[in-house]
Amino acid sequence: MSRVKLVLLLLTATMPIPAFAGGKQVLATAKKRVQYQLGPEWKLVASTKPPQAGAKWTAHNPASQSSDFDSTITMQTFQTEWPEVSARYRQLVSSIGGETSVVGTWTVRRAGARFGQYSLFSRVAYRDVADIHLVVSLNWFHLAQNDARYDAAMDASFRALLTSISVE
Repeated sequence: MSRVKLVLLLLTATMPIPAFAGGKQVLATAKKRVQYQLGPEWKLVASTKPPQAGAKWTAHNPASQSSDFDSTITMQTFQTEWPEVSARYRQLVSSIGGETSVVGTWTVRRAGARFGQYSLFSRVAYRDVADIHLVVSLNWFHLAQNDARYDAAMDASFRALLTSISVE
């Protein structure tokens, strides 16, 4: 199994039902609330509860009639006081490939891969906040029919999501 497929599998295999609070959505952890904002094009498709809470959203790729090429965002929290959950977080973070950069308080990994005629791009950001490890990912296909600005728009969506995140 390729490294990109393994990371995608790990990110989607573990997905609380987000709620809304004052225009922001909320992902509940065992002790905290992670608030964030996503555009209306993102639809919740899966969620899990603490100690490893997470949620997954998809958005339709405008260049495809098929949902096979939908973009996905995942957000996962790992409770730091649970050793086995922290171990899963460390395993996940160590398996993420790509170019590493630091954006504010986030460590961000950027990667891409070709699958035949398709390009798959991935952005994964992670950081520790209060009593949780937080991982956010965005994966999307660039199809030949996509507008030239599609990749930049996906990157901008990812940065906006990271900027919107707060923990209380």
